[in-house]
Amino acid sequence: MAKSALQRKRESLERKRAAIEAMPEATRNLPAEPFFEFLDKHHNGFNVHMALDVGGLPLPDFSDDRNPKSTTGEIERGEYLDYGKYQGSIGRAELMVAAWIDAAQELASIINEYKKEAVTAALSGLENTDLNDPAVRKKALAESARLHKIRERLDRATRVTIPTYEVKGI
Repeated sequence: MAKSALQRKRESLERKRAAIEAMPEATRNLPAEPFFEFLDKHHNGFNVHMALDVGGLPLPDFSDDRNPKSTTGEIERGEYLDYGKYQGSIGRAELMVAAWIDAAQELASIINEYKKEAVTAALSGLENTDLNDPAVRKKALAESARLHKIRERLDRATRVTIPTYEVKGI
């Protein structure tokens, strides 16, 4: 069966995205001091450590220019990720940002699902309320409206702006 123009365009865009992803980072070969030395002098490095500490997360070690590796070694054994394009302390930093973004998206999704289930359970509990008493009915309807607003808010996505940290395809 022939593909539609829309299907061909989607496949073309996917091929372009994959080709750009496979490209090396454009700033990698520019002459610069190692990232770990730059970070040591940068005034916002402390903010990174403070934000992670507040979240109870381990602080990254940028004391040298070693290449990235997984904590458990499972990623390297399973060949889930090609570390080749992530070299030195800058590669470790880029990989950390990507991993933190992925982890934040996954954890936010789980938290969102948890809260939606809590709202659904609360709404189910309201359905079993005896609404014959006008005061109880008024309170139940107000709570129902509040829970529906919470549910609407949970159905939305949050936008977070992150400065570009990888440049490819140039």
